[in-house]
Amino acid sequence: MEVYEQLEEVMDTVKKNDNLIILGDWTAIIGEGQEGHTGGKYGLIVRNNRGQRLTDFCKEKEIIFTTNIFLQHLRRRYT
Repeated sequence: MEVYEQLEEVMDTVKKNDNLIILGDWTAIIGEGQEGHTGGKYGLIVRNNRGQRLTDFCKEKEIIFTTNIFLQHLRRRYT
């Protein structure tokens, strides 16, 4: 996807010691369960294709997404 290619270009300009915060509406459901250090275990139940792509990208780039780290009621897990 073009957005991930553009994001990689931006990430290449950031020093490794710096903190980079990426915000956006990814239209991705990352699902329940933690994969490595990528995120937490409190996501929505079923991961969609966009959620899989986002998870794969985060694992590849060693990025942590934080939307599913904290326990929330199911109706509050939609963002």
